Amino acid sequence: MIFRTVGRKVCETLQTLGVPRPTLEHLVNAQKETLLAVRSLLDAAIEDIESWLKPESEGGVEKVEIQ
Repeated sequence: MIFRTVGRKVCETLQTLGVPRPTLEHLVNAQKETLLAVRSLLDAAIEDIESWLKPESEGGVEKVEIQ
């Protein structure tokens, strides 16, 4: 995956430049949190689409009054 390769190269470059390990770990964790947030948004959008596409017959029983 290209993102993995680029991420590792960035970390290696920052380490070569003397960026402290705790800072690198913080940057990696921030990137992970961002990806998790995007995944959460995508999951919510998929659920919304699936509920919209669901046939009406699966929506449950509707109460009808008989006169």
